[in-house]
Amino acid sequence: MKTWKSLSRSQRILELLCLVLLAGMFLALLAGWGSIPEQIPGHYNGEGVIDRWTGKWELLLMLFFTVFMYLLLTVCTAVCLPSVRKMELPWAAMAWLAAVKLVVLAGFAYVTFRMAQAQPLSEGFTKAFVGAAALPCAGFIVSSLRFALAKR
Repeated sequence: MKTWKSLSRSQRILELLCLVLLAGMFLALLAGWGSIPEQIPGHYNGEGVIDRWTGKWELLLMLFFTVFMYLLLTVCTAVCLPSVRKMELPWAAMAWLAAVKLVVLAGFAYVTFRMAQAQPLSEGFTKAFVGAAALPCAGFIVSSLRFALAKR
C-alpha cells in the first residue's frame, strides 16, 4: 500500500497499535460474550456515572462505531498526505493525526470494556479523555502553523 510505505516508523507503530486495539476489542467481546451481563450501561454522563441501561447487543454498536472512527480518521490522514508531500503541511502532521486516532480508539476501547463489566467510568475519565484527545489536535495545529509561518 502506497500510503503505508510513506509513513514513518513511529507512525507505523501508532497505526499498528490502533489495529491491535480494534482486534483486541473484537476478540474480547467474542471470547467474553457469555459472561457479559444482559443489562449493561448504555450511556454515561460527564462524570462517568451510568445514566441509561441497555442490552449487551449495544456493545456491537460500540465496536462498529469504533471501527467507523478508525476509518474516518484514516481518511483524514489520507486526505492530508498529499499536502504533506507538496510541503504544504509538515511531516509531523501525520504523526499528530495518528496520535489522535490512537487516543480516540483507546478511549472507546476503555468505555466498551467498562460497559461490558456493567461498571461506571473511572472518576475523571471524561476530562482526561478530552484532554488527551485535545493534545495531539493542538500539536497538529501548532506544528502546521509553525510550518506555514516558517515558509513565509
